[in-house]
Amino acid sequence: MNKREILIQYFTGCNVWTLENIEQLKRVGFNNRFAEENCNLWEEIHWTLDPYVTTLPPEIVQMQYDHYKRRKPFGEYYNIVAPTAVI
Repeated sequence: MNKREILIQYFTGCNVWTLENIEQLKRVGFNNRFAEENCNLWEEIHWTLDPYVTTLPPEIVQMQYDHYKRRKPFGEYYNIVAPTAVI
């Protein structure tokens, strides 16, 4: 899984689903080493991205969501990221 796929999964809402499944798998127990490694990876992703996303303005989070969920280009958000008045 590459970085883009991880961001797509995170911003399209699959992150809540993965966290619920991780908790369920931990209660039941892992059936193999790869399942445990996958769960550890997703937990680490959430430990890293959740605090970062909470520091972002809501416009930027919405921009990320629209880009990964609806394939909206980042270029359409030019005035959010770099307002024309500042330039």
